[in-house]
Amino acid sequence: MGVLDYFKPVNEVSPEGVRKLIAGSDPEGYNLVDVRQPGEYAEGHLPGAELIPLSELQARQGELDHDKRTIVYCRAGRRSRAAAGMLAGLGFRDVAHMEGGILAYNGLTASGGPESGMFCFPDSLGPGELAAVAWLLEENTIYFLKGVKGMVVDSGGILDQLGKVKEEHKKTLAALYREVTGKEPGGDFPKGVIEAPPEAVMVGCVRVRSAIEWARDKKPPDVLELMLTLEANALDLYLKLGRMVKDGEARKVFRKLADHQQRSVERASEFFEKALA
Repeated sequence: MGVLDYFKPVNEVSPEGVRKLIAGSDPEGYNLVDVRQPGEYAEGHLPGAELIPLSELQARQGELDHDKRTIVYCRAGRRSRAAAGMLAGLGFRDVAHMEGGILAYNGLTASGGPESGMFCFPDSLGPGELAAVAWLLEENTIYFLKGVKGMVVDSGGILDQLGKVKEEHKKTLAALYREVTGKEPGGDFPKGVIEAPPEAVMVGCVRVRSAIEWARDKKPPDVLELMLTLEANALDLYLKLGRMVKDGEARKVFRKLADHQQRSVERASEFFEKALA
């Protein structure tokens, strides 16, 4: 079995299917989870939905019955897709996300996200190479943020702040590389450690070019929601790979990457909340 076999498609349920579930089922028989921010939830949410923001989902998953059917939703279906994948990886037996989010439930429409790139972590990589790939994804995310800066009105400077966070992450990952290899990352790091893909891919395994094209007609909250979703996807990826790899050093690297990525999700959540204000 290859690495890709561990990453199954996320189950979806239509807004109409959720309507029927709410209308015809005992609320005690299923979990309905809103993974948006508290301000979004306060403005309106589905009947009986429990608020657990995406950034808190891993820590608070114990509040939900893993054996019940679990439906997660967000604004437009991006964050909930990441949430459903995360919960499935945490052992929830029957989990799905509501296609199109609360916008679709209310009869509105929303555009999809940018196209995902190739799988970022082949199972042949060693611990140092894993840290190098993660570093490269952060570097390409900075490239994306710079690429969209002139396209959206960012009066609060949130995109610049997020870029600074990504620079901090690069330093952390360079230190992780140094720790697991005993070598100093050179000035052209990660060149010489890994071969970069022909097309730049950023956090969440999304092609930078596709993401920039997608962002052309978007507003800062849309871009920040995308970043929050991609950070959560990366967290889910590190958690899954940390559970499946057999090499002890590689497992340790993924656990450290997951801890690091959880903080990234929390910061992205904070920035998204500010953009909504």
